[in-house]
Amino acid sequence: ENGNLEDGFTLSKFIAAQTALKKCTSVTVTNGVRVEGTSIPLSPPPNNNSGWGDKKSAFCYRISVENVGDHMVVLIGRHWRIHDNGSNLLHMEIPKGSPGVVGHRPSIEPGERFVYASGCDLPSRSGWIGGSFQMIASVPPSQRGEMEESFDAIVEPIPLIRDASP
Repeated sequence: ENGNLEDGFTLSKFIAAQTALKKCTSVTVTNGVRVEGTSIPLSPPPNNNSGWGDKKSAFCYRISVENVGDHMVVLIGRHWRIHDNGSNLLHMEIPKGSPGVVGHRPSIEPGERFVYASGCDLPSRSGWIGGSFQMIASVPPSQRGEMEESFDAIVEPIPLIRDASP
């Protein structure tokens, strides 16, 4: 009987964690490139004197770029917009065409993915990050049809929510 109660609490915690994770996730597919982004809030240091300054929130985000298409793609650049919900203004922008991601310009074969993590901070408790990855598709001219050789793989806004954790 006690074991069932413990199992119930464990399951409840797991469901709460998955629900919180879903609130901070976006998934988009563009021209056979599936981009999934998930964010989690980071805890401030106990004595907020270690470089956080006025920043109210910091986030880690994980990006998975998966090739669900039929041809190799290369991620050559990115464009990020980070918005702060506190002022509803653009907090920071990384211009379109900024080279690669985290020092890489990955070639991604069909069925493979490239995953990386990074972070950002905000002056408020919530916001979002989104934009695009500039991609080149390795598609033979005879098979291109409507698919462009280069395209933007859209990154739908990924919510940045300080209080999303269960």
